[in-house]
Amino acid sequence: MRRTYIWDPATRKMVEKTPQVRAGSIFNMPDLQPYQNIVDGKVIGGRAAHREFLRKGDGKGSYQEVGNEKPAYMRDRDDRRKAGETHDRKGNPL
Repeated sequence: MRRTYIWDPATRKMVEKTPQVRAGSIFNMPDLQPYQNIVDGKVIGGRAAHREFLRKGDGKGSYQEVGNEKPAYMRDRDDRRKAGETHDRKGNPL
């Protein structure tokens, strides 16, 4: 088994690093607490209901959460990287 050593300035020697044991490897994200939506005042009671509310919209189109989207300049940069470009028009790296 491979071992890792670190320098201990107090003893001025190399000491074996003790393995870090994670408290838990799985994080269960709790469900959303019920909240009142700002469109019609109805209570949304969980993550699935929240997704359905966004998907359903007002009949004309779906709603979109504000703050979760990338700014336009980042979307453009990512699209250019995917296309294989490495520098912008001025010669700066993407």
